[in-house]
Amino acid sequence: MPVSHRFRGYALLLVAALVAACAGDSPTGSEQDPFVTARVNGAAWRANYQVDLAVADLMQQGRLLEVVGLQVNQDGSTQQVSVVIPDYAGPGTYPLRDPDPQAGAFGFYVTRASRTAEPVAYFTDAQHTGTITVAKMDQERRQVSGTFSFRARQENGTAVVEVAGGEFRGRYVPQ
Repeated sequence: MPVSHRFRGYALLLVAALVAACAGDSPTGSEQDPFVTARVNGAAWRANYQVDLAVADLMQQGRLLEVVGLQVNQDGSTQQVSVVIPDYAGPGTYPLRDPDPQAGAFGFYVTRASRTAEPVAYFTDAQHTGTITVAKMDQERRQVSGTFSFRARQENGTAVVEVAGGEFRGRYVPQ
């Protein structure tokens, strides 16, 4: 099934916004900082520039939970790992499938070989799935944590990326 244009555009816009926002940022460094980590195709990966955890109350659609981690390397290459739950109902395990509002939660991975290179996006779909488990959510302190893993297929291609052993923790931003 092709990726919904709405969500594909959303994912690529999110990549551009995160990379642009990072221009003046410094890498995260404290053990108390929010984090997103995983193994991408077997290699250790950790968001080192930006971690965004957000919960949004959407008027008619319910709540949305986003986990976004961005790694920016010295050579200008970037990798983003993201999970979106459009119908977030609280802690629990959610299957990751198609990036379509009717399909529920989805995961995606976006990589750029350099600052000027075109992004290459991978999305979960009906054959390339995964899960996210929101283990804890403290609404008073706005803290959220959990785990995730997924396989995603390259948009308009056949390559597959495996994101395994993912973990996230931090203070979320209500939107």
